[in-house]
Amino acid sequence: MNHKERIVCDPNVMLGKPIVKSTRITVEVILRKTIFLLLSIMPLLY
Repeated sequence: MNHKERIVCDPNVMLGKPIVKSTRITVEVILRKTIFLLLSIMPLLY
């Protein structure tokens, strides 16, 4: 399964933002949490 099968955009779900298929988790939330985690682990990147 590639990213095109996992990430979908539906105008009726989360205002059409890209989400993980069959959830209401937006790609934006995942990216923000990932960046926050990386910066907390490696403060020199900040």
